[in-house]
Amino acid sequence: MIKYKSGYRHQLYEDYVTPLDIYPDKLIITRYISLSPGGNMMIKASYAWDGPSGPCRWIADRLPEWLKKKYLKTILTGSLVHDALCQLERMGLLDPKWAGQINKEFKRINLKSGMSRQRAWWTYISVEKFGAFAMDPKNKKPILTAP
Repeated sequence: MIKYKSGYRHQLYEDYVTPLDIYPDKLIITRYISLSPGGNMMIKASYAWDGPSGPCRWIADRLPEWLKKKYLKTILTGSLVHDALCQLERMGLLDPKWAGQINKEFKRINLKSGMSRQRAWWTYISVEKFGAFAMDPKNKKPILTAP
C-alpha cells in the first residue's frame, strides 16, 4: 500500500532560497521548508505545490500551452513561497500573526518577477479576501492510500 496526497501541479526542481520580512521566534525546519528567525526561507527541491488558484488557475487552464507558460511566469515564484508559508501556518509552526505579511510577500515577489502593478494588486486583494482558508489547519491535504 502507498500513502500520497493529491492536488499538486508543480514540483520544484532545485532548492530555492529567499529573504522575507517574516521573522518567526525560532527556526522552523520541515522536510521541504525552513524559515529562520532572520527571515531567510529555503524551499527544497521536490517540494510540490498547486500554484495559483481561483481566477488565475481558471484562466491558465484555458490558454494554449505556449501562452499559459508566459501567463504563469510572473506568479509561480510568488505562489510557491505563499503556498509554503501557508503550509507552515496550517501546520501550526508559523504564528498566525504573520498572515497579512504572507500575502504582502506574495505581492512583493510577484512584482519582482515582472508582474504588472495592476495584476499584482488584483492577486494580492484576492488572497487577502479569499485566501484565509489556505492557512487554516482544518484544510490540510488529506493522506490518501492505494493498494
